[in-house]
Amino acid sequence: MSDVRTVLVVGTDDAAIATLASVLRTLGVSVRVARDVLATDAPDVVVVHGAAEGRTAIELARSIRARRGPAAPRFVWIPTTEPRRVELVHFDEVVRRPYRAVDLLERVRRLLRGTSGSYRAVDAVRDRGTG
Repeated sequence: MSDVRTVLVVGTDDAAIATLASVLRTLGVSVRVARDVLATDAPDVVVVHGAAEGRTAIELARSIRARRGPAAPRFVWIPTTEPRRVELVHFDEVVRRPYRAVDLLERVRRLLRGTSGSYRAVDAVRDRGTG
């Protein structure tokens, strides 16, 4: 792949977004972190952990999609509370807690390839050591 794809991790918990960025770098893509996507160049995928600085994740996704139209990045949301169904339409993927890193990586990989459909929630399964 000649062009480098970019993933932006947005959130207010610095430790959480730093950890997410480390995990996402295993995809071999450029990963940046920020408190708000509006202050950055256009990434291919935005992973929102909880909320962004000064606005909810939904407000962030809605404003970026309205501003950039078809050129808007794809959005993955990792909510900190159980989302309401009406909130889900603003995201291409939702990864619910608890989740495994491999689940998040697969969803982002699909979005980078452009093979993900519209919103598909990920109800991660706890790895309890049972086969």
